[in-house]
Amino acid sequence: MRSTSTFLTLSALVALVSAGVQLESNNIGFPNKGTQGCIAASSKSAGAPLVIHDCNTGDASNYDWDIVEFPLDPTPQQIKLFGQDLCVDVTNGANNDGTKLQLWTCTPGNTNQLWSHTSSLGIWQWAGTNKCIDLTDGNVNDGNQLQVWTCDSSNMNQQFPGRTVGDTQSVTVTLEGGPDISPKPRLCLAAAENYDGARITLAPCDDVKSAFGNGNVTWVVPRANLAGLISTFDGTKCLDLFNGDTTNGNRFQLWTCDASNPNQIWKVESLIPKGRATIDRDGNKCVDIKDGNFVPGADLQIWDCDASGNNLNQRWIAVQ
Repeated sequence: MRSTSTFLTLSALVALVSAGVQLESNNIGFPNKGTQGCIAASSKSAGAPLVIHDCNTGDASNYDWDIVEFPLDPTPQQIKLFGQDLCVDVTNGANNDGTKLQLWTCTPGNTNQLWSHTSSLGIWQWAGTNKCIDLTDGNVNDGNQLQVWTCDSSNMNQQFPGRTVGDTQSVTVTLEGGPDISPKPRLCLAAAENYDGARITLAPCDDVKSAFGNGNVTWVVPRANLAGLISTFDGTKCLDLFNGDTTNGNRFQLWTCDASNPNQIWKVESLIPKGRATIDRDGNKCVDIKDGNFVPGADLQIWDCDASGNNLNQRWIAVQ
């Protein structure tokens, strides 16, 4: 296996997201179940519950936050959903253990939205109170609404250290398909030509021209946990689901890039626990090598995802 390989999943979503900070829980229940729990918006609307969510799945724009994390500073700040005018808010400003947290329109000086970050463990204290953001009942299930609780720096339910999403939104790769067994001919996701409607197929990673004289196997893809276009190296044409039809067996094509077209928006994320790669739409339908035909010119299709990651027809490796 090459050291430059990165195992990824790519999910089709409807929004392009930018870089931010993800606030990930230190509760050991998450790694024990093979997930990573992040503070997340249940939706992008005022009044939406603030919840815990596996930050390897779903729309990353719901758990990217605009904050000042370092250097540590007790100056109160808002915890703002990146690119949105929505902030973490104490519902009705009730200073009681168990008060639930929500998203609300950001208002400068709103004391229900001010938080102090003074611990490298990622403890967020409601400014002017002894209450901190808390994982309710230590429940690590997706959708558990977060609360405030009396601060305790040793309580891992209150520890949410940040990790910064890469400040570049994309990376140039080849997408190698099929079993990762050497020696074998390396076959990559390819555009057979560079015009609207061109086939998406397999071609030799190291010699695409031998199969398709005007073919392309180099793609610009979103970084992990970001959503966006999967474009050819020149940035003009993109991976596109034909007619947006997710029926099993539908094909893919190359088409002029359009960031507002949901048929072209994909998300890149790690697949825990096996770290294998799929290219999928909304987490349910995947880019699939038809009939496991691992040869140049093979047809690709949309197909129900195999969540186990064991289906070789849906396994892709991003190689920089």
